[in-house]
Amino acid sequence: MLSEWAQDRCAHQKEGFVLCSGGGPGIIEACNRGAHEAGARSMGLNISLPHEQDPSPYISEELNVEFHYFFMRKLWFVQMAVGLVVFPGGFGTLDELAEVLTLIQTGRSQPMPIIVYGK
Repeated sequence: MLSEWAQDRCAHQKEGFVLCSGGGPGIIEACNRGAHEAGARSMGLNISLPHEQDPSPYISEELNVEFHYFFMRKLWFVQMAVGLVVFPGGFGTLDELAEVLTLIQTGRSQPMPIIVYGK
């Protein structure tokens, strides 16, 4: 639904609006799948770990980025974001949320809406 809204709203822009996720399975794959089914592009910022997932097949091929270091991945997330939606996850999710909040608090990142979804 967000991709459909953005396509209508940002049709005049050259690059438009791109949804971005962590690039893996589960709820973050649903983000990429929803964009794909709406005919929109989506970005996946995956991390290469020894026992982790493969990138979601719904990520736009040219926007499938794999990182070796967490700090670079977080930098990309924060630099491009205009909003953040956080779903239940593990320590990495908590780390990313804390990083964004800290960067906004200290004026190193633009203020943005942050939605924390839970039970």
